[in-house]
Amino acid sequence: MIVNKELVEKTIALREQKNDFVKEFSIRYKDSPIDKWQEFEIYSGKIFQKIYETPIVDGVKLKFRYVTLCINGRHSNK
Repeated sequence: MIVNKELVEKTIALREQKNDFVKEFSIRYKDSPIDKWQEFEIYSGKIFQKIYETPIVDGVKLKFRYVTLCINGRHSNK
């Protein structure tokens, strides 16, 4: 069961609305960020699944090449 996928997607959507993070990422990768992340080999394996299946406590950082997505733990209830 994927626990954090919806949280990650919601966080991306919120940051796109605020125009403070995903702008750089989405210009570089025109596809859906989630789809692009799943193409990266390191995140399509156990590490990627571990991030999605582990509940977020204090927050988690997902780093894709030179871009880091920080998800604060307080978003976990939304």
